[in-house]
Amino acid sequence: MMSRVTLRVAFGAALVLAGGRFALAEAVTFKTSDESSTPYRVSTRVKATGKPILSAGRGKTAPHVMTARAEFAFTERRLPSGGRDALSLRAARDFELARMESVVTPEGEAAPNIPKAETTVILPQHLQFIVAEGRTSGVDCYCPTSPMTRETIDLLELPGDPLALTALLPPKSVDVDESWSPPEWAGQMLAAIEAIEKSTLTCRLASATDSTATISISGSVKGQRDGANCEVTLQGTINYDRAKDAVSQAKLTYSVKSSIGAVSPGLDLVMEVETHRQTLEAPGRLSDKVLAAIPITAPAGAFDLVYDAGPWGIRLRHSREWFFYQATLEHSPQVAIFRLMDKGSIIAQCNMSPIAGATAGQHVPLDQFENDIKTSLGARLDSIRAKEQLNVDTGMKVFRVIADGKHTIAGPKEKVVIPTTWIYYLCAAPSGKQASFVFAVESKLVDQMGSRDEELVRSLQFTAQRAADAKTTQ
Repeated sequence: MMSRVTLRVAFGAALVLAGGRFALAEAVTFKTSDESSTPYRVSTRVKATGKPILSAGRGKTAPHVMTARAEFAFTERRLPSGGRDALSLRAARDFELARMESVVTPEGEAAPNIPKAETTVILPQHLQFIVAEGRTSGVDCYCPTSPMTRETIDLLELPGDPLALTALLPPKSVDVDESWSPPEWAGQMLAAIEAIEKSTLTCRLASATDSTATISISGSVKGQRDGANCEVTLQGTINYDRAKDAVSQAKLTYSVKSSIGAVSPGLDLVMEVETHRQTLEAPGRLSDKVLAAIPITAPAGAFDLVYDAGPWGIRLRHSREWFFYQATLEHSPQVAIFRLMDKGSIIAQCNMSPIAGATAGQHVPLDQFENDIKTSLGARLDSIRAKEQLNVDTGMKVFRVIADGKHTIAGPKEKVVIPTTWIYYLCAAPSGKQASFVFAVESKLVDQMGSRDEELVRSLQFTAQRAADAKTTQ
């Protein structure tokens, strides 16, 4: 009797164990949409170490070391699809925290004479409500209530963004240990590469239980970003909650190598990223009413950026094609430099500067403005092609002078002469405040630039002067 009972128990236990193995071996189905728009609390921590590659002129680079830490916490709800592929991935986000601290320290012989640069960037309270939209080049953000800055959109470019992680999930059921190659756009989106050359990104269902599934990620994405060659190697895991049909956690390592670009330094760095997602019982400020008010297509101007030169009392509103490059706000020569990028290539450079104020209703005499242009260009100037005053509704007076000439670059073997057009603007407010702009563009690219110089100038606002933000390195 005992032997029969023992056999029965043993046989039953074997069936249970076999059943468990069969359950684990079942194909796993993943869900990429969220029709119910479940609210999630998302927390992400990033730690980065590496070397920014800065130009020292004459083909040389200046060695530096960088460390950075970032922390993000926000409530998130999915939004209706805006199209196919990356465009289908949209979310509303309410940030509690978005903060990055970085330290760049020079190396080499000159290091003792150069101070380290410490930067802290914090998302301001008026920009905490964000709409995130998938693109093949990453996740774009805008704030429905206020224009963002270049600094804040860079801050919110989250490595391991939940929308990009969702893009990696397989479209059909997969078995444990089965691998798949995500669509090329999904790897491009995760790596935030603008123009892709090659992706070797591979995902594998490493393990699964009745409640969770673990996906391993490995491979690289190669292409261009902001006109610079870039390669991003990725390694890590994604945990998927099968009961809630959602990504619950991710641990990723990004290894980034990029050359020096027109608007950014080169990079050789490693980022460690950890993201956690938990469902919430209540959506907080992201109510159904708030989500229903967000249009499928972003309103005109939603992706515009603002740039504030506080010490000058000057503000610009511009498209994201204009990249802030560098500025000297409180020391001579005072200048803020922007570069216009189009399809990964630099089209033009804009130098903006304040001019000493004039008597209310007055401005720098036009003859003096033209003479200053001739003096500045010197032998580079061939001719003044046009002089005109623009009609501006704001009451600001805007004068434009277009000059043609040539710019000579000394190459390693010979000089290169580039036909160049300079477009100057003198802007004067009724109060007597003044500013000047000069746009430098290769003459053959003037048509490609179109009216984007004038649009930038027309966005100029004279504001109350205030001190520069001491926390942020310009």
